[in-house]
Amino acid sequence: MTAPAMTRPPTSRPPAGRNPNPPPSGSGLAAGRGYLLTEAALVMLTVAAALDLSRLFLHRSTFLGPVLLTALAVHGVCWLCRRHGLGLAVAALGSVVVFALLASWTLFPHHLAYGVPSRATAHEARLALSAAMRQYRTAVVPTPIAAGFTLASAAGCAVVAFLGDWAAFRMRATVEACLPSFSVFVFSAALAQGHGAVFAAGFWLAAALAFLLVREAGLERPGPAWFASRAGRGPVALLQAGALIGVLALVVGLAIGPYLPGASTHALVNWRHHGGGGGGGGRTTGSPLVDIRSRLTDLSQTEAFTVTSDRPAYWRLTSLDSFDGSGWSLNDTYRHAGSTLTSPSASQSRSLTATFNVSTLTSIWLPSAFRPVRYSGPGKVSYSADAGSLIADKATSDGLSYTVQSSVPAPDVTTLEASPAVSELTDPSVARDLQLPAMPPLVGAIANEVTRGAQTPYEKARRLQDYFRSPEFTYDLNVPSYDGTNAIVAFLQQKRGFCQQFAATYAAMARLLGLPTRVAVGFTQGNIGSDGKLHVLDLNAHAWPEVYFSGIGWLAFEPTPGRGAPGAQGYTGVTPQQASDTGSTTPTTLSPTATTIAGANSSPTSTPRRAIPRDASAGGARHHSHAGLIAAALILGALIVLLAIPPILLWARRARRRAGATTPDQRALVAWAEVAEELSLVGAPPGRGDTPHEYARRATSRVALPVDATAAVNWLADYVVRVSYGPRSGGSDEESAMAEEASRVVTTAVTRMRTRWQRVVDVNRRALSRNGWR
Repeated sequence: MTAPAMTRPPTSRPPAGRNPNPPPSGSGLAAGRGYLLTEAALVMLTVAAALDLSRLFLHRSTFLGPVLLTALAVHGVCWLCRRHGLGLAVAALGSVVVFALLASWTLFPHHLAYGVPSRATAHEARLALSAAMRQYRTAVVPTPIAAGFTLASAAGCAVVAFLGDWAAFRMRATVEACLPSFSVFVFSAALAQGHGAVFAAGFWLAAALAFLLVREAGLERPGPAWFASRAGRGPVALLQAGALIGVLALVVGLAIGPYLPGASTHALVNWRHHGGGGGGGGRTTGSPLVDIRSRLTDLSQTEAFTVTSDRPAYWRLTSLDSFDGSGWSLNDTYRHAGSTLTSPSASQSRSLTATFNVSTLTSIWLPSAFRPVRYSGPGKVSYSADAGSLIADKATSDGLSYTVQSSVPAPDVTTLEASPAVSELTDPSVARDLQLPAMPPLVGAIANEVTRGAQTPYEKARRLQDYFRSPEFTYDLNVPSYDGTNAIVAFLQQKRGFCQQFAATYAAMARLLGLPTRVAVGFTQGNIGSDGKLHVLDLNAHAWPEVYFSGIGWLAFEPTPGRGAPGAQGYTGVTPQQASDTGSTTPTTLSPTATTIAGANSSPTSTPRRAIPRDASAGGARHHSHAGLIAAALILGALIVLLAIPPILLWARRARRRAGATTPDQRALVAWAEVAEELSLVGAPPGRGDTPHEYARRATSRVALPVDATAAVNWLADYVVRVSYGPRSGGSDEESAMAEEASRVVTTAVTRMRTRWQRVVDVNRRALSRNGWR
């Protein structure tokens, strides 16, 4: 009779002739409860991918709910399919079904038929994806949440979960299982433009480290997993499957990457930007409304830029001319320009020259008065004739000093009254400024009621402006910062909002009335400082509508209460006004030259409500330093936890195993199993067919143990053979105590042979071994 290898003790004496340690039915961690630990580590990799995607959007909690729920459900489906022996095709089909159900329930609950997705659900999903694809092309990170964004992200994380599970448990490949999540991490890092980059990188690396540690510790043949063979069909089959996953990730990246938020903005290597002059090499940009959205609501007194000018004006960045129902965006192309940008207006305009010193604008757009005709400053700039705006030829305009000469429209009311209706316009360039998706009837009904009896485009534009400036509407910063169709309806019903809602709603209603309209984004005039310059703060960020009039061009109107553009009062009837630097949310009328703010020789006298200081020098450096320290502390804490948990698990496992050994024979078998574990760490693992005597001879000849440890191994082998296959009377309590002492002698000898770091690694390997969770 051949005695079995004693790599794991049974809890009771095995019958003669039966292997007390049968080979596991599965492989690696999947053979025991350690499989759950690997599954949990893989789930954390998927969660890390979802968190990386969330950095691309505002209101992350709203985004993460459906995405994480879908990803976790797909992991659950894959686990159930493997548990019941179902094939990969069944797992894929189940994942698709679960994704469709959860996406419908969480994103389109009003289009279900008795709780089940219907054709209406599919139609709504297609519309949401189409809208998201259009917004991809113009969005700037972080972009507002839309149903299409969430749906696409949930689908992406579901694919990450499925491919990761396939590689980890069906292919039994470790590093390949990290590739899907890593692909999402790389895309997010490239597009998120630094938003939470340190934390995201630390979290993903910690999750990847945990998965690799758990996975590799439990494999039958630990080693590097880069397309190494652990599949039953050999290395060629595994190479093919791994290559398939890599190709899929590459194809998805090439197909989706160029359309993700921020993909068309400045890159580290700007390979899209070629040509010079006004020639080729167009450069597509994103929407600045998202870029400065926080400025509109934070009321921060951080200075964005200063202006030296002979008179104040609204300092415009650009205009948004496309509305798809989910928000306003920019659909324009900027090209390299020289010093002369365009020809000045022939009549009814006045020249304005302003010198700008940009400090913390953190934007590629260059502020200027509308319409700029001549630029003087360092470096090259790009110009859009349609939008009438400038962008810098680097990642941000911060630190630039430049001068812009503008030709500011100044029409009289008589000329405006004579401007023809849209049906008589001959300029095809404004056709897109009339396009609208299907709008709720309420919007058109209010627009028609407000302008009833108006005979000219100017009269309609003026009546619409005055309607929003009436006492019915209240300027309020405590509303969601959205400008889509639903936000417009909510604004008209609640009659509360800030400049974004006023401008966006005005523009949509004006288009319904046949007025070419767009949304301009920029800053109000700022306040004069003791140095004679206009100081423009974050709280001066503003959005307003512009209406096109034939023969005149684009004119700014001001529907937002408490705001008024300098120089436009002749046709708008609104005196120059802007936000107070005290941080009050109440509309305040200020003279553009009467208020002194923090300048070269003054300091702010009050702190704004909801202010978020963003000092670009010392404060900004401290902010980034603290972020780095926090991220480093989180990573260090995660590593400490990873190193601390396995010893606790090992201690609990051994305590449970020893507690289950109630007879002298069982305690002896436990001691022999612990000896085999210790000797395995120094290069002497037991063979599957070894008898205790054979294993003892091989281990003591391979490992240079002290004399007492060698004797302990040999004695313990004799005792194990006797209690396992000798007379049924078994051993005594005194002999079982001697067996436990022999185990301690061997453990002490092996520990002294290892360095401190090797002992830490040993503890982790023993805690996470495939038999360690049984």
